[in-house]
Amino acid sequence: IYDLTLEAEDLLSHASEKDLPFLLGKMLDRSWEMKKNLSSKISNQEIDHYYQTALSCGAYGGKLCGAGGGGFLIFLAPQDKAFKIRKE
Repeated sequence: IYDLTLEAEDLLSHASEKDLPFLLGKMLDRSWEMKKNLSSKISNQEIDHYYQTALSCGAYGGKLCGAGGGGFLIFLAPQDKAFKIRKE
């Protein structure tokens, strides 16, 4: 099993301030993909659609927070992409 915690520690210790948001976003994206592979009940077509739309609008990565149908998606993205992500 891949330990994302160790990679996060390395990023926080060594990545430049400029690169950190992008790299953390990509880590979120990778962990989301890994989580979805655990069970077919983790996500659905609607969630996958919104997630892919956010990525296509410039988000680096994201995750689903909450449970039981009352959750929300959160994304790490450049500030100049936030309006477009929300709009879509």
